[in-house]
Amino acid sequence: MSELKVRFAPVLVVAARAHRWFAGRPALCSILAFAFIAYLDFSASFGRSIAASFGGDMTMILTRAVADLRPEVYANDFVFSSPQNYTFYTNASVYLFQLADYLRGGGVGFEYHVFGAIVTFLFLFGWYRLFQEVSPSHWWSVLFALTVAVAVPMIVGDYWGLYNEPQPRVQFSTLLPFLLLLGIRAHTDSRLWLVTFGLAGLGMWIHPASAPPVALSLMFAMGLASLCSAGFLRTVWLCVISGAVFLTIALPNMWMYYSSISQAATGADPSIVREALLMRYDQGYSEPLQGIWTLFSRALSGPRVALLAIFVAGACLAAARRDRKALFVVVFGLGLVLFGGGIPVAEDILARLSDRAPSQLDLIRSLRYLVPVLLFVSFWACAAVVRGAALRASVPIALLVMWLAAAYWPPIWPQSRSVVQGLKCLVRFQVVCRSNTSDPLEHVMEFARSTSPDTMFFSPDQGPRIRAFAERPLSFGWKDMGWLAYSNHKLFAEKIDLLSRYKELAARPAGPQTTSQWIQFGKETGADYVVIRNASSPSEPVKVAFSAGVYTVFDLSDTE
Repeated sequence: MSELKVRFAPVLVVAARAHRWFAGRPALCSILAFAFIAYLDFSASFGRSIAASFGGDMTMILTRAVADLRPEVYANDFVFSSPQNYTFYTNASVYLFQLADYLRGGGVGFEYHVFGAIVTFLFLFGWYRLFQEVSPSHWWSVLFALTVAVAVPMIVGDYWGLYNEPQPRVQFSTLLPFLLLLGIRAHTDSRLWLVTFGLAGLGMWIHPASAPPVALSLMFAMGLASLCSAGFLRTVWLCVISGAVFLTIALPNMWMYYSSISQAATGADPSIVREALLMRYDQGYSEPLQGIWTLFSRALSGPRVALLAIFVAGACLAAARRDRKALFVVVFGLGLVLFGGGIPVAEDILARLSDRAPSQLDLIRSLRYLVPVLLFVSFWACAAVVRGAALRASVPIALLVMWLAAAYWPPIWPQSRSVVQGLKCLVRFQVVCRSNTSDPLEHVMEFARSTSPDTMFFSPDQGPRIRAFAERPLSFGWKDMGWLAYSNHKLFAEKIDLLSRYKELAARPAGPQTTSQWIQFGKETGADYVVIRNASSPSEPVKVAFSAGVYTVFDLSDTE
């Protein structure tokens, strides 16, 4: 034993010194922990092909970017053949993809993985830094940031938390803690009003559906805080100037969006458009009151409802203690309910009275930001009342574990698998994850690229990816109908029968009959090739042009 001590004495000395050094720098340790998590996310992304790394939303945004750069690619595409159908959607992600395409000479690759890791790091750091504003404990702040990252379902098709790709809503969720931090500090420095709403204006270019309700909620919270200290006239002046700053930055994006929306309704029957909206989207999008109920019943279902009880207790505690910073976040949450829920409801009432389709469907999604507000106040309340070293060390862990466990109560939104996958690769001594098998989807892409540029594809599974990465037009897409709901109501209503059939087929189990009907659907929409995952032999013989793994490509170019 003594020989072992002598042999490993230098190592033990270095370890002890490193422990003392890091123990005296908790902020650095926190940042390194977030950087490590971001690295694991970055590593895991290399275990997937670039096409598989993109979900439906980011694939559509990439296609939107390519349509501007190379419009001839989608000259006969179902949606991207006409700028009217897609120019309403213009945000930072579009420009970033166009920049990457320019620098690479076409396409997107490694830089997308880097961007995802940066968003993960800034998300965790931002929420950590916000909680630091109300608690000196780095331990509580780190665990709060990790808790906020847990994904929970909101309105159908939406979620809060970190997921597998840096979608615009996640990018805005990364910006939000910095906006709240600036809003809190603006109480003592009025110049920060301009910075806060300038940054909120930039948020409009990140996620247009989130920025207006969040900006109004910030002004609501900051205005009430200012009234208590600066008086009415100064508060009004600050609101006017800050609002002007926000509009100066955000207005170009808002103009592009609403001018497209105003053109969208031309030549369409509002009643048919509403019918199509209910078919394409969950009822909560086109009927906001139903959406609010759905959102709260899903987000706070089962044991998750305890979060609301802790929040109420925390809000009462903040009021009793007159804690300005905690109350600011509480009032911001109330503003979200007022503007994120109230504006969609009011707009829906006006739309019905004027016999038109609603001009927006997404503002209600801003209520997702109530989740971090509830978590913030709950963590703050627990940190304020817990005493004793043992409890202060264990309670935030318990809160994280309980919230993570509650996230698996139905309905469930899948958690990001990247961190776990990155750890597995690290255990295997892989600096970045490497896949031992080729992705069959990449082989499908290679086949698609080998066809002529005007060849039309249809796929119920991989259509948007084929369009984005093989740069071939699609004859129809489920996601496409979602874009038409914002940009071209006439075409949207005309394709209601196709939408109905698509939805019916998508709900059917795989089998020979379903495969045949998908092939027939592709034929009717003008596709030359239909790509189907786990296809069965169709009831009528159809030429197989290519197959790779679970994917089969059927050739319709010679059929009548």
